[in-house]
Amino acid sequence: MTYTTPVDVPALIKDFQKIVVELKESEKINQSLTYAHRVAEVIQRRGGDAALRHVPGQDSETEHKENRNRQLRDLDSENRQLRQLYEDSQWTLHLVMEVHRRQLEAHFGRNNNPSTSPTISDSENGNRDKLYKNAAIMARDVNQVFEHEQQMNEAFAERIKELEIENEVLRCVLESPSEWDADAIVEQLEQLDADTLVERTEHADTFVERPEQSS
Repeated sequence: MTYTTPVDVPALIKDFQKIVVELKESEKINQSLTYAHRVAEVIQRRGGDAALRHVPGQDSETEHKENRNRQLRDLDSENRQLRQLYEDSQWTLHLVMEVHRRQLEAHFGRNNNPSTSPTISDSENGNRDKLYKNAAIMARDVNQVFEHEQQMNEAFAERIKELEIENEVLRCVLESPSEWDADAIVEQLEQLDADTLVERTEHADTFVERPEQSS
């Protein structure tokens, strides 16, 4: 059985393994820094008004926190801008549709009143042609909006599927022994995928209604 997904699983496993190693190293560094800070506090309390001693890594840790907070603020600002852009586009679409709706109501409302003249003037012909063109433009724009919405929904569904696979791979990497390589993790994923398929099949079979036998 081949574990076929839209995600490059072996490359993803290697990236996750590297991240896990870096996180463990970072955790060790943070523990060392925490211990160093506690030692510095003890020295400060015993030294009274003595000048604070420099703790190795303290400046870099503060800079790391500031950079992380700055990145979070930038992401939050970008999300707000995207949300505002989406709301503006929705409002613009509403205004355009409202203009076309009023034009259609005005035209068909005039046609509901029978004209006393048996002939149609050139201006009325021009207005009718303009109305047909506007209606065609409106239909095209509405169709484009629907197509764009469908594409966005398909893109969201595809991204959700990729995230589910990435979460499954990350969970397998975290739960696997450290000496496992990418091939061993892929085999584990294939086994998990096969077990999940069997479990779903058995679960579905329990809901199959058997036909009653005639007496």
